[in-house]
Amino acid sequence: MTARIRRLPGNECRHFASGRCLFEEQRNPGYHRDWRCRVLAQWEESYDEFLLRAEAFRLEDAAAAGLWERRMERLVAARPDCPDFRQGGAGATGCVHALADLCLLRLPGCAGRCRRFAPCPRPED
Repeated sequence: MTARIRRLPGNECRHFASGRCLFEEQRNPGYHRDWRCRVLAQWEESYDEFLLRAEAFRLEDAAAAGLWERRMERLVAARPDCPDFRQGGAGATGCVHALADLCLLRLPGCAGRCRRFAPCPRPED
């Protein structure tokens, strides 16, 4: 009888996250800009624009901080401009696909154990 060999699930690998491989991101953090969360990138762009305007109007730090807080509240309350956004995550954006500043859907998939497989560290007994 011949048995089929199947790949094992990668969930025991330190590079595995929700069916995606973090190896390249862990090796070169931030190198793949297209893996970043779109919503966070939009918020950062909005903040950069805000800082330029605040500087142009010579706003004091306290006034600028209050304005930015109100603007951030509106950004968080608004529907994010991302077709893959799914409510329910614990991160800043509240998206289930967010992992720190990454979008898990944009990372390469993990089919199971590969040559880069590295076991998760085990807690000491």
